[in-house]
Amino acid sequence: MLTKRIAPSPIASRQPVPNAAKAGANSSVDRLFRAAIKAETGALRVKITPNEVFIVRGDEAGCYWLGSRDGVEDLILRPTSDGRLRGDTDEAAAYRKAMGE
Repeated sequence: MLTKRIAPSPIASRQPVPNAAKAGANSSVDRLFRAAIKAETGALRVKITPNEVFIVRGDEAGCYWLGSRDGVEDLILRPTSDGRLRGDTDEAAAYRKAMGE
């Protein structure tokens, strides 16, 4: 079966978005969140997706799944003594202060 070819539509000009516009107003809060995770876990690198948090430690090979982003935020914002993240570092306290907790 033959079909007609669809004519290409014009492509809108693609202007790169500046980093400040991508990050928005929460970039300092995101930096504090990342710093709190690094301080709490001893991670070398932190990868944060919209839904999950991964860390890379120096003594382990590969990525380690820390948990869902909401769960990790809760662990830092509402610290418990028996949780994976105790929330007792200065970085975690700074994140809680920035979030208004």
